[in-house]
Amino acid sequence: MIQITDCDRHLRKQNLQFPEDVRKELRWEAIKTLNKRSLPGILFLYAGLVYLGLYIPVAKGLPDLFANIFITGLILVTIRLVTSYIVLNNDNIKNLEIFEIIFFVSISAISLYFGLAMAGILYIYGFQWFSWLFFVYLTCVTVGAFSSFCFWRKLALTYIILVMAPTAISTFLIPSNHGSIVGICSLLYTMFILIQVRIWNKEYWDNRIHQHLQNQRTEELVEEKIISDQANQTKSKFLSSMSHELRTPLNAILGFSQLLRISRHSDLNEYQQKNVDQIIRSGELLLGLIDSVLDFSRMESGRTPLNPEAFFPNEVMRETLEMLRNNAREREVTLNGKRQSNTGIYADRLRFKQVMVNLMTNAIKYNKRGGHVEFGCIDLPNGNVEIYVEDTGKGIAKNQLENIFEPFERLDAVNSQIEGTGIGLTISKKLIETMGGKIHVSSEEGIGSRFSIEMQAADPDMISKEGRPVYEI
Repeated sequence: MIQITDCDRHLRKQNLQFPEDVRKELRWEAIKTLNKRSLPGILFLYAGLVYLGLYIPVAKGLPDLFANIFITGLILVTIRLVTSYIVLNNDNIKNLEIFEIIFFVSISAISLYFGLAMAGILYIYGFQWFSWLFFVYLTCVTVGAFSSFCFWRKLALTYIILVMAPTAISTFLIPSNHGSIVGICSLLYTMFILIQVRIWNKEYWDNRIHQHLQNQRTEELVEEKIISDQANQTKSKFLSSMSHELRTPLNAILGFSQLLRISRHSDLNEYQQKNVDQIIRSGELLLGLIDSVLDFSRMESGRTPLNPEAFFPNEVMRETLEMLRNNAREREVTLNGKRQSNTGIYADRLRFKQVMVNLMTNAIKYNKRGGHVEFGCIDLPNGNVEIYVEDTGKGIAKNQLENIFEPFERLDAVNSQIEGTGIGLTISKKLIETMGGKIHVSSEEGIGSRFSIEMQAADPDMISKEGRPVYEI
């Protein structure tokens, strides 16, 4: 059966399988492309036949047979133009097999006409000027046809046989020294064209198959992203809803527990008082975790409001130090603040403080007894400001650093007694990047870790007061 089977052949070579409808679609695209690419050549062929068939025979007094041959060619090319018009203006893929047959037959008829016409002219008239003119014209048309038919190898081979075989045979039958030379050149030219058709055919179908696989993968990725975004939205709504639902009873528990601790009328013994304190501490920890989950869900859904302003990072670090002073003393960790910059930054002050609290809390929490935490800010050569927090804890393994900012990732601390959810650093990174900054981490096992934030410096005119030094303890 006459079909474009090149697609199936190349799929088998690559051990690929496409559904029948996909293979038909590729064949349909091939037949459309073939018609589009060959249309300029058909118009050139038509114009050439009109000129050679109607003008030259009359002007030069050539035999009537010469004119009749070209008129026959005009009729065949006209039929070919009509078939191209029908194919290009039809989008019904169900007619694919019919169009393949029509196209194959029309091209075969034209190629057979050219082959017989060229053979007849050469055999009857020999190597006269008009024979050479038609031979050169036919060669140009053949090259253009092969470049258009290359992805339908069966059609290209048929065209080669029907055009070049009669021409080559007729050249050997001409009783002239030129005949054998032209015949040999025609055979060499045919072999060259066969090789080129094979190369062009492979390139076309490899590219089409690769492009289809890419498009298919792109569609799959888009679909997966849509599903993932929907899942993230559902998760964020669930986290937000559950967090709000948990805060209400938790605030009640904390409130009654605090009333028990401070009430003058409560007759709690020392053991009961410790239990109340434990309830309050656990409740506050759980409340902090809920707040972190709420922040995370807001950021996942893109609902993180920012109120940027110009301020000195030293001020925020001093406030953070005051908040965490007691925690550091309980763990026997020394906090050492250094002010090496008087440059302000432009960011959301509350969110920046949230990040600093998280970084310094981690530096205290994951430090060793008697350890040190150093923090401060430095002017960078590029005009930005670096805010850093450095500890003397056990450090982080190099193969774990790339996962340090992943949500709910606690690394080796997951099996320890240290409280946490593993989303603090994730939130910190997202907040800093949202405010236009960058956060970096470096660590060495057994020595400690260093977290640094790079922020853009604020315009000095935007800050009305001088920065205050960071306290040392």
